This record gives sequence, structure tokens and C-alpha cells, in this order.
Amino acid sequence: MKKQLAILVGIMIVHALAMAQTVDPFVGTWSAKFKTDEGIDREAELVIGPEGGTWKIYSRGGLTRLAPCLDRAFPATVHATSAAEVSVKVNASEAVPGCRNSGMVLKLLDGTHMAGTFGDGKPVSLERR
Repeated sequence: MKKQLAILVGIMIVHALAMAQTVDPFVGTWSAKFKTDEGIDREAELVIGPEGGTWKIYSRGGLTRLAPCLDRAFPATVHATSAAEVSVKVNASEAVPGCRNSGMVLKLLDGTHMAGTFGDGKPVSLERR
């Protein structure tokens, strides 16, 4: 019984270490650029940590007062789908009712660049800060 428990714990530890290794290349602060549905250029910040992250879209021209979903870091869940790809879900509506949740799939191009798409297919590019 103890031997089986030790084997199970060992497998769990190896699995946890493997998952942590796949998330490591993504951990950090990233500057993002994308276009809105209206074709307006936007910049954002994605912070990825070992336990999750945040997503913050920057306003242009002090619109924060009129747009409560801008200039606010929203919680994000981050899941590595492979060693070079990560899935991000931004849970904006949990923090501010009325703000839209979003998601994106990002691929690591090299140590300082990622590219991907939002759930609606629009492209996003990121550079490590």
C-alpha cells in the first residue's frame, strides 16, 4: 500500500514539474498590439505568472471614465496547450459586470515574441518587456 502511494505521489510530482516547465517560457510581462472590430489600433499588457495572469487594455485619450473596461487589469487563466502554445481566458465580467470576457491562443515565436488570435479570429502580436 505504501509503495503504491509513493508511486502515485511520484507520478503527480513529475506531472506537476512537466506542466511547470511548459508554462515557464510564457511567464513574464508582454506588450500586446491588436485592432478592434472598428479597425482602431489598441495596446494592452498581458502578465503571465506561474498561477495565472492579468490582461489590461490601455485607453486612448483618457477614456477610462467613459469606458470602465479599459485601463484595468482583469484576471486571466493561462493553460499551456503545448511547449510552444498557451491558451488565455480573460475573466473581465467577474471583475466588472458588463465587461466582456475574451480568450486567445498564443504561440511562442522566440524568447521575446508571441503571436496568436482572439476567439473571433482577430490577430494579436506580443513582445516581452
